[in-house]
Amino acid sequence: MKIMRKLLYLAVVILFAACNDETPDVNKTTTPTDAIIEAFNKEFPNAKNIEWCTSTGYYTAKFDCSASTTAPSSIQSIKAWYTSDGEQELIETEFENLNEIHNSIQTSVNTWLTDRLESHKQKFLVDDINRIERGDKSETIYRVDVQNDINQSAQFDLFFNTEGILISEVFDFGGDENNYNYPIHTQFLKYINDNYTNIVILGTEIKIEETIVYDIEIIADSKKDELEKVEFELLFSYEYEYMQEEADLKFTQVPEELQNALKIIVPTASDVNIEIERTTLAGKEAIYEIDAEGDAKVLDGRDFKADGSENK
Repeated sequence: MKIMRKLLYLAVVILFAACNDETPDVNKTTTPTDAIIEAFNKEFPNAKNIEWCTSTGYYTAKFDCSASTTAPSSIQSIKAWYTSDGEQELIETEFENLNEIHNSIQTSVNTWLTDRLESHKQKFLVDDINRIERGDKSETIYRVDVQNDINQSAQFDLFFNTEGILISEVFDFGGDENNYNYPIHTQFLKYINDNYTNIVILGTEIKIEETIVYDIEIIADSKKDELEKVEFELLFSYEYEYMQEEADLKFTQVPEELQNALKIIVPTASDVNIEIERTTLAGKEAIYEIDAEGDAKVLDGRDFKADGSENK
């Protein structure tokens, strides 16, 4: 999302690889509580090479574990996050090969790679594979990162549900290795549940500008303006206060007044040649930034308000 990325490119990125010294408030000499140890040993009795740390209110274990009792030689790298009372908030599992995950997801990934080669003459290769399970594992997604075999800076992050359905694809030039997953505090979940429905959480980040900022990406329906299946990027402060929302919208999803204003400038304006990114700061009106090409190039980079007036 262009506007937010412009803002965040100024940030110093914090990588939440478990027990990283640069993680906010990190403590690598921590001792987990008895409740955490009990929950961890029950879930991962075969865990090896365990490292514990605490950061921003969570206890995190990074460890290796056999993929299954029937394949003990297949080792997976896993991160697990816990609250102090032993509640598991998130598990992230890394896979080495596509054949280690569901057949439906393997098929979907291979279909995407084939379609990309046929439609764009671009060959992509699988780079990283991660499974993200939140809370009670009722929400599980797979993230598959693929790289161009010639220009490895050109990368897509592909998100699938457990049935192999592609939820989202995000072009990531430069290979954003900083998009780690992280548990979502209850304060964030309350805001998200109060304002959106049919929510799928794609990922979370912690970044630092003048202070720590939480960046959460979701696909959801918006309650306030009846938008459906839109990708939203939300910013919250370290004090759990809402700061900003950004949404990628189709031409038909913006207010009619704005559609009419754009058509006056470019009569052929449509989803074919225009992408619109809406940014809403806390307490401010929404601003719509236009990304346009072809006949609509005259609109590219210009900002508008919902009533169709240009924001200068």
